[in-house]
Amino acid sequence: MSDAGALHDAGDAAPTTPPDAGTPTDPEELTEEAERAQQDLEDRQADEDLLRQEAEAERLEAIENERYQQAQVRLDAQEKKSDQAAAAAAEAEAPEHVPDFVEKLPEGVQNVVTSAVANMVVSRSPPDRLLYSVFGLPRSRFGSGTTWLPDASPLYAAMPHLGKWGLLIHGNLYTGYNWYSSDRGWKRFMGRNTLMGAAFRTFQRSEILFRLALSFEPLTIGSRGYPQILQTGQTTNGNRIADKMYALDFFRELAMTYSWEVTPRWAATVYAALAGEPALGPVTFTQRVSASADPLAPLGFQAQEQSHASFGVLTVGAYSRTLKIEASWFNGEVPGNRRYGLYIRKPDSYSLRVNWNPAPRWSGQVSYGFLEQPVKREPNRSQHRVSISATYTQWRADGSGISTTASFAERVTVRGDISTALMLEAYWNLDGHHSVFGRAELLQKSGEELVLPEPTSELFAVGSIAAGYVYYFGPWITLAPGLGVRASINPMEDDLSRFYGTQVAYGLMAFAQLRTAALPIESQEPRSEAR
Repeated sequence: MSDAGALHDAGDAAPTTPPDAGTPTDPEELTEEAERAQQDLEDRQADEDLLRQEAEAERLEAIENERYQQAQVRLDAQEKKSDQAAAAAAEAEAPEHVPDFVEKLPEGVQNVVTSAVANMVVSRSPPDRLLYSVFGLPRSRFGSGTTWLPDASPLYAAMPHLGKWGLLIHGNLYTGYNWYSSDRGWKRFMGRNTLMGAAFRTFQRSEILFRLALSFEPLTIGSRGYPQILQTGQTTNGNRIADKMYALDFFRELAMTYSWEVTPRWAATVYAALAGEPALGPVTFTQRVSASADPLAPLGFQAQEQSHASFGVLTVGAYSRTLKIEASWFNGEVPGNRRYGLYIRKPDSYSLRVNWNPAPRWSGQVSYGFLEQPVKREPNRSQHRVSISATYTQWRADGSGISTTASFAERVTVRGDISTALMLEAYWNLDGHHSVFGRAELLQKSGEELVLPEPTSELFAVGSIAAGYVYYFGPWITLAPGLGVRASINPMEDDLSRFYGTQVAYGLMAFAQLRTAALPIESQEPRSEAR
């Protein structure tokens, strides 16, 4: 081949491009690059899917919120219509309950009286939404402070309402003549009373409640107290008193409670009180159904319930539909003969309590507390307290039923003194009118507590068996008046009887009672859908 032909062939050949230094040529590198590209593509697709899911969730949430708001509007309209219907029915029913003499009063006064009676009629049939709290727990479960009663307990209260706020009003008044035998017995005309009001608002997952409980016993009983052989536990002007029950404090409770659902199974609660109850012991006797007809306090009041009027209480807890665990930090000082004020000071005592409601008719509690020197003028008397109690209640729609409470309490002072108190009490309403009640107690009290002429720390075994009968009239709208009698025997051991002049002291009381009537609640079992 000639040189010219060779050059011609070279000119026709495609020029060779040198390989780019940044482009992988190795097959393994090409495979890794492809895998990275595929992974990047999958990551982008996953991000896009997540964004689409978030957008869809937001859309569904917006739809759900809109539906909830629409349902809430319908519910509010339904509740308003129901309230208006109840008010109209009450106005129509009110004249039946207005006394005839009201017709002789001026027209303006008649209208005021008729309106007041109509409001009382409405309060006898509160809207269903007011009867249940967080978790759908019935309002009848809640006793004094943060205590629990059986769900089946009758609710002695009137329940008017203002818009979305529910009101609960409870009162119990006794007046009568009380007499005790023995050398240390005495007699007196007396009046015992408690009045409690609460305002609460229930939201979708929470509730706030304000409560005020008062007693006018500083006026109706005064510093003398009322006769009750073997009763102890209080001081007057720094000195112990015995064989009498002192007047309750004017401020029994001034408190706020906030509860909210934390999970579908558990809720949390905070209770703060200028005057109130720590988590220690059973429901106070003034609000126990089993004690609701008895005009006198238990002899074991000091061991079981004395801390139920503490000035300065903070309680936190958690609860389910059947179990409640709580702890309190509170002022353990006994107020002495100061009865009208709020004697707040730094809390110095603490307590723990577990409540258990295994079934609608049952409720129980176990608690422990340490009280830092309850009586300030008596050093080295700080106390450890243990309390165990159980309550059974069965009630019927006709107002008949039975409620009974058994309790055990023990006090141990830091210097080693130990005393115990056992109690069994019951209240049986036979048919809504005829009622019987009873209480049996066995306990230990020292010579110092009983203020004997020969002071001693020796413990004496004392007891009491009391029984009574009450006939309840009506009820007249929200009130149920009654007339009753109570008798008691109080045995004591020989070493103690020489100070009383007898081994058995007797007591007798005739009394009249006025209390709020029980609400006609058809069902008091918890329901999860109630809000």
